[in-house]
Amino acid sequence: MTTYLAVAAAAAAGAILRYLFAQLGNADLPIGTLVVNLVASFVLGLVVANSETSSVAFQVGLLGTMSTWSTLAHEVAELARGRRGFEAAVYLVLSVILGIGAAWMGLIVGR
Repeated sequence: MTTYLAVAAAAAAGAILRYLFAQLGNADLPIGTLVVNLVASFVLGLVVANSETSSVAFQVGLLGTMSTWSTLAHEVAELARGRRGFEAAVYLVLSVILGIGAAWMGLIVGR
């Protein structure tokens, strides 16, 4: 039961951080989501590199809530729906490539 409560508490903190990051940028481009996903990916890489000291609450609760694929998918769909297909595609590709790169860099720095 303690693990569940720790995950829930960390998830609450992650949601607040995600909300704060979402305030970055402007309404035209979802920069906040891109930044928060990159930060969470990098930190997760750091954590995985030092997995003996990480906790499920931190990984799943904080970082899992802080980053979000559903918001990314929604923002890509909204850009495309607004006849901004090129921007939607660039945003999606950048999010995936930079996210993987950020996680990889976290692994390198963490080792």
